[in-house]
This record gives sequence, C-alpha cells and structure tokens, in this order.
Amino acid sequence: VSLALKRRMIELGVDENKIQFIGNGVDVELFRLTDRTHARRALGLPLPEDGKILVSVASLREAKGQQHVINALSGIASKYPGLRLYLVGEGDYRKNLEHLVRQLSLQDRVFLVGNRNNDEIPLWFNAADVSILASSREGWPNVILESLACGTPVIGTPVGQIPEIISSDQLGIVAEQDPASLASAIEAALGRSWDRMALMNFAHSRPWATVALESLHYFNQMISNQAVVKKHALVPN
Repeated sequence: VSLALKRRMIELGVDENKIQFIGNGVDVELFRLTDRTHARRALGLPLPEDGKILVSVASLREAKGQQHVINALSGIASKYPGLRLYLVGEGDYRKNLEHLVRQLSLQDRVFLVGNRNNDEIPLWFNAADVSILASSREGWPNVILESLACGTPVIGTPVGQIPEIISSDQLGIVAEQDPASLASAIEAALGRSWDRMALMNFAHSRPWATVALESLHYFNQMISNQAVVKKHALVPN
C-alpha cells in the first residue's frame, strides 16, 4: 500500500516486477466536510471562538508518537491559551501518556477519549483545526485521507506513504518525529488559513471504488498472464 514498502521489499530481494503498488482510499460518503461549530457541539467540545483543537486518531502505541505531540504542545501552550489536544483511540501505551500529561500539568489541555465508533470519527476531524499523526512507521494510514476529506489539514511524519500523500503545503505539513519539529509545524498550521473545500476534493479523488477497480484490474491481469503461460506450456514442441 505504499511506495516505501515496495522499496523495502525490493531491498529484501523481491523481484520488482512481482510487486504492485495500490494505495488506500477513503469512504467519501462518511468522511465529508461539515460545519466546525456543528461538529464541536455534537461532541460537546469548546466552540471555535473558545480556542483551537488538535486531534490525533490512532491506536495508543509508542510507535504512533502521541508522546511527541504532547511534549510539543507543552512547549507552545503558553502562546495558545485555548489550545486543546484530543487523542482518539485506545492501546497499551495509554498509562504512559496519562503519566506524561500529569507530569507536564496538561490535564486541562490533553484529553484521551478512547475508542469511538467509526461513524463518529468524521465529527472529530471536522471539529479539529489540525489533525496529527506522528508515527515512526506507517504504510498508507487511512486517517490521512479521512482527515483531508473532512477539510482538515494534516501534520504527518516522513514515513511510509505520508510524504507522497501530503504532497503539497496546501494539504498539510510533513515534520520530523520530535517535539521541536512538531511544535513548529503546529504553529505554522494554526497560523494560516486552509481551503477546506480543496482538501476535501483532493481526498475525494481517491474513493475506495477506485482502489477496488485498480485491484480488479491487477487480478485480471495476473489471471490473463497465467492463462498465457499455461497455453504455451500445453503447446507441443
């Protein structure tokens, strides 16, 4: 699902001709732009005039990098009195993150809201000013296109397919997985206006139907190739 994984497979000795790259898509019916005020009210969050919101939708694991986002927030919190971070997801790293939040006295800024139904995730993306995925490794994370499909720019790390998805500074910011780089990216993202409709249109250009057609085309191609091989094998010398 990513060119980075393809390159790694080639490094491991797999024949490049036997690898087909087919990226993920997005549910264009579910993930759509809605009014930010409506989304915040639906979730019981502070309204836009009360401060900015960051959201990270990912399992709570060390590799997902939420600890770096929390440390980044700590470094810039004094500049943004109403800034809040919501971590949507669950995992075995939760206690570590809760401890870090207490250690940095960010209990009124960082909220671990646990798992949420998939139907609710678009509300979180629409409620946020910026979404963040600070992973140390990825393939093609679905949440990148899902956030963009809701008109919310993304801060991501340069791993997996993320740099290819966030291919323009009109879609988001690619930052290193460390608090200083993430803090700088957050400030940059919060300090500019984003064309939410353009973000949605970009993500909606790759619906899951497109992914299905690409997969179908590939499988049909493989079946045709196998048929040709068998036909030649049956021809007597």
